[in-house]
Amino acid sequence: MSIPATVTDIHEGAFAIKSLEAITVATENPCFASKDGVLFDKSLQTLIAYPRSKPDAQYTIPSGLRVIGDKAFTETPVRSVSIPRGVGDIGEYAFAHTKLAEVSIPSSVSKIGTHAFAFCTQLISVELFRITKVHREAFIASPVRLRYRD
Repeated sequence: MSIPATVTDIHEGAFAIKSLEAITVATENPCFASKDGVLFDKSLQTLIAYPRSKPDAQYTIPSGLRVIGDKAFTETPVRSVSIPRGVGDIGEYAFAHTKLAEVSIPSSVSKIGTHAFAFCTQLISVELFRITKVHREAFIASPVRLRYRD
C-alpha cells in the first residue's frame, strides 16, 4: 500500500488487510512516514501499523519511538519484538492475536493498554518493571507468566 502526500488522516482499521506486506509513504507527506514497510507518524515517535502479512517473524522497533499505537501489531505474524528504552506507552490491542512467545518491556513503559497482549496464545513469558501500569485485561486469554523486575 502506498500513501500519497495528500493523505493527512487515517482511520482505525484502514490496514486490516490480511495480504498487506508493506506500507510506503510519499516523502512529502506532512503526517506520516514509513520505515522498512512499517507505518509511523512523521516524527517516527509513534508506530501506527505493522503490515499483517509482513514476512518478518522478528522486528526491532527503532530507537526514538515513544508510542506503540492501538492495534499496531494486531493479527500480524510477528513472533518476537524488541522494544527499546524510551517507549512509554503500549496502546490498546497493540499486540493482540499475535504469535509472540515472550517479550521484555523496558522500564520506560509506564502504561500498557487494555487487551494489549490479549489472545496471544503462545505468549509464555513477559518481563516488566513493577512501576509499569498494566491494564487488568492487558493479557486476557494469554497463557502468560508475568515476571517483575525492580
